[in-house]
Amino acid sequence: MQDSIVYAKRIQNSILPNEKFIKKLFPKSLLFYSPKDVVSGDFYWASENNGIHYFAAVDCTGHGVPGAIMSIVGYNALYTSLVEHQELLPNKVLSEINEFTYRSLNDQYSDEEVKDGMDMALISYEPATKKLQFSGAMNPMYLLRGDEVEVIKGDKRPIGSYNENENEYKMHEFQLKTNDRVYVFSDGYPDQFGGERGKKFMYGKFRKMFNETSHLSMKEQQSHIVKVFNDWLGSKYQQIDDVLVFGFEV
Repeated sequence: MQDSIVYAKRIQNSILPNEKFIKKLFPKSLLFYSPKDVVSGDFYWASENNGIHYFAAVDCTGHGVPGAIMSIVGYNALYTSLVEHQELLPNKVLSEINEFTYRSLNDQYSDEEVKDGMDMALISYEPATKKLQFSGAMNPMYLLRGDEVEVIKGDKRPIGSYNENENEYKMHEFQLKTNDRVYVFSDGYPDQFGGERGKKFMYGKFRKMFNETSHLSMKEQQSHIVKVFNDWLGSKYQQIDDVLVFGFEV
């Protein structure tokens, strides 16, 4: 069984874009990816189309093997929408993969409805114009400009909750400036228990961490984020969920 799970990790890793490709799309970027188990329910996805660069941070229901299986569904949904169907607007991508995921998990011949799904933050960025578009299914995006962190919330509808009467996901558009920083992530980092009193790290401290390290390069900031997480765990606590944090600087 363990050998099978380790081999499953190799398969899952094959769908993740490598560091060289991510740096090609987002030269000044950071990525902290730490699965709780051998395989992960969090995954990230990157692509490029006609000069527009895409990145998705995805948190699937559960972790370990169930989450890993959901990650393959999510990857296929993203690939189908962006690459095969050429749907290039983040809000329309989310709407399409919401329906795709629901129908993939709820076969017409089955009487049992599957309610598993994904939370997702999807951004598109055009370097030539510095135009950014964001849509989120539950998950937010952070925009750091100067010493202020703006929180752009995602819709309160996870991927896989498809209802034909619902509207499309909301689109958020920004004209970025040089030195702006953008972050997308799963809930694993802020929800981690640790510290002296065994409390959650929490989103307030999470945002503040980006603000306080805005003077660092993205590489230095990544090292800091990893260190803070490991220090928060210490020797008393174990990681409770998959962790994914991505950010880039204009």
